[in-house]
Amino acid sequence: MKMKWTGVVALVGLLVVMAGMIVMIGDGRAEDEGQIVLNMVKGEGQDAEEVFPDLDKVVEAMEAIAGEDMDVNGNAYMENREVKPLPTDKWEIDEFGVTVRYPLDRLSTFSGRPGAYHFMWYELDGLFVPEAVGWVDVGSEGEGGDGLPGVAVRLGDEIERLSMMYGGGKESDYTVDKQAYKLEDARFRGVTVMTSRDDPTGKGMVTEIRAKRLEYQGVRVGVSDEETVIKAMGEPNERETIDADAAYYQLLPEGVVLWYDKEESRLGMLIDTDGILSVAILQSKEG
Repeated sequence: MKMKWTGVVALVGLLVVMAGMIVMIGDGRAEDEGQIVLNMVKGEGQDAEEVFPDLDKVVEAMEAIAGEDMDVNGNAYMENREVKPLPTDKWEIDEFGVTVRYPLDRLSTFSGRPGAYHFMWYELDGLFVPEAVGWVDVGSEGEGGDGLPGVAVRLGDEIERLSMMYGGGKESDYTVDKQAYKLEDARFRGVTVMTSRDDPTGKGMVTEIRAKRLEYQGVRVGVSDEETVIKAMGEPNERETIDADAAYYQLLPEGVVLWYDKEESRLGMLIDTDGILSVAILQSKEG
């Protein structure tokens, strides 16, 4: 597909307004040098090929990730689950990755929102030019250690407010002492937020965040091994074995969690039985 975008991009707070026209020519693939992405770091439209020198390879990589995710997690959407071919007219980039937005009739959430897929930069490693983005975050954290990079939720947030902002947020599962929730916004792919089942406030405050997609201090979930984690983060304060029973009751993979203490929280890096970091876990010490 050859495509060209002509129009105006305006930023009003967090609202992005696009006024323009997409002209499609050919077979529907993203090959035209005129494809534009919204760069949220710079606050302007940008030639896609400045960021992605080979658009076909990027689209192919994104389609593979989205297709695999839909096969595993397709119940997160309603009847509209068409992830291929990947839309090429509504891409947004920021310091954490790329968001691709779909038409409502192709991908939609339970709450009726148009679907989207978010890809962290490390999932597209080697396929983009970091300097063209403006700033790529490779592992900062929330102030005070209450959050994870690229995950728009903090320990202490109220689940009702998160549900209103991002969709979803209905109880999906539980452990012995915690409720597990999924949010619909594309940035929460692979993220589970947990609240205490014995919350004294009655507000459903987040006490734990789990992420299956994350880049933190040079460590990548789904990619890095234990040696890489320890080299980047040092020896853990504690090691916790997750056997088959613990995995079942805690909704976690089997393996070993490397726990690192912070001021008011602790960060766990779960190394699975294949020796790969499979989940990052941020817990409130009070939770």
